Order: sequence, then structure tokens, then C-alpha cells
Amino acid sequence: MFFNAFIEHVDSINHLSDISTTVYLPGCSLRCPYCFNMDIVNNKDLKQYTWDSLKEDLQKNISGHFVLTGGEATNNPNFEKIVTFINQLMPKSIQINTNMLQPDKLSWFLNSVKNPIIAFDFKTTISTYYEMNPTIADYRGKFISSLFVLKSYIEEKNKDLLLQCRTTLYSGITIEKLIEMAEMLDVVNCKNFTWNFQDIYPNKEINSEIVKDWMHILKKECKICLLYNQEELCIDN
Repeated sequence: MFFNAFIEHVDSINHLSDISTTVYLPGCSLRCPYCFNMDIVNNKDLKQYTWDSLKEDLQKNISGHFVLTGGEATNNPNFEKIVTFINQLMPKSIQINTNMLQPDKLSWFLNSVKNPIIAFDFKTTISTYYEMNPTIADYRGKFISSLFVLKSYIEEKNKDLLLQCRTTLYSGITIEKLIEMAEMLDVVNCKNFTWNFQDIYPNKEINSEIVKDWMHILKKECKICLLYNQEELCIDN
């Protein structure tokens, strides 16, 4: 059996708190117009591994931290197999970057990993998710189910879960949409929960001053710590 992937052993960007070995896996259920990993999504220019060579490469990790991303890691048919092997390496943490459209796999991951970390994308309001991929059915049900998976896990098992929501500031985002999104996110009560607003790379589509004004408004609407390009802004209430 062969696996296509790209593995980066000294990644200082993806992990929420440390340097990591990051595993990029092909495939995704969405086709976001601003995606900068589209070659990975489409399985282009990735290394071909056997299972043994993949395990050998994963064992080169030097930090103890791993990230599985893509594409959409939970959409990959080898997701559980790779996570199970990494778990055997006794890592300090395993993080997944996810679009939250696989609630069953999210639940499996949280309950299978000793120190899980979740970074999830919230693209736009649930009612306009069809803009990302008109062929995907039941965005609302899948995303809300994943939110409640997180809520249950935090309340029952791990109130210290490191958790981040990420929203890309593309031209279709408005403050009205962000307020609606904030209301949904408030169901998850977690002290280590941040919401990061990130510019489109390499050309931002929304002026930074507008983003700061939006964050000022959102600060009054939700309990989550707000970040802009992974930096916390000083916002007066």
C-alpha cells in the first residue's frame, strides 16, 4: 500500500504552541476559492510512501509535537491509521487542522489521543457554506455536531483543551456574518479557546483597520480570545 503525503519536520507555523512535525495529507471536502494548499488538496507533487517508509519518516520528529493537516486530514482514508501510529510514539501532542465536517472522526480523535489539540476553520455563516462547495450536503448538521463533540469533550474530559477557530478574511466576510458565527461558537466554553482572523496570503482583501473595528464589536459579542494573524490586539471594551 502506498501513501501520498508531504512531511515537514521543523514547522513553526501550524502548531498552536510549539514547533512540530507536520503531515500534509491530500484530499478535502471543500474547494475554498482562497485555498493556498490546493496542490496538496489535489494530490500534486506529494511524496509517495510505503507504510514502512512513512513510519520511518514520522519517527524523525524532534519536538514531540505533530500536526495533521491538508487538505482535510479527517477526510483522508489513512487518517486513523496514521494517528494510531503517532500515538505509539508517545508524543507530547497531536494537533489536527480540520474543517469540522467529519464529527465522528473528530470524536474518535479526541478520545484516542492523550494530548489532542484542535485548530478548526469556520469559513462563513452556516447558511452560506454552499459557497465553498455546492455539492456538500448538510453543512449545518455536520458543523454543529462537531461543535457539540468539542463541547462534550471539554465538559466531560478536558477543560484545558487547546482549541482555535480560524476564519480567513476573504471579500465575502462581513461583520454581520461574524456576529452570527460568534453566536454559534459561544456554545463551546473553553478557557484555551482562541478565534484567529487571518488575511488571505499573499494579498489581503480586507483592510486591517476594518478588521480591528470588527474585532472591537465582536469583543462585546463573545467570550473567546480574539487574534489577528495570531496576535492578540489591545481592544478597549
